[in-house]
Amino acid sequence: MWGMSCINACLRYLSVGRTEFAEALGVDPSTVSRWASGARAAPLAELRPILRGLAEARGLSWDDAWLFDGPPSDAPPADEDWAKPALTGEAA
Repeated sequence: MWGMSCINACLRYLSVGRTEFAEALGVDPSTVSRWASGARAAPLAELRPILRGLAEARGLSWDDAWLFDGPPSDAPPADEDWAKPALTGEAA
């Protein structure tokens, strides 16, 4: 199914947790979890500008194609601490 791992990889790349991403979209975190697991299709038209904005706020490059292919191979590795600073720049 489309983009299950891509959504997770994009969030890791951006150092954004599912809760922060859900808040940015105005949806429940369980919705983001369903998108990430492939249980529900994610609304690409809504995700693109939010992901672009999160990347810009962090000074990172962004390409909408990453929603399908995942971010570049030099993206940060997945680990327990990948959800870092919020958009405000405050420490997690």
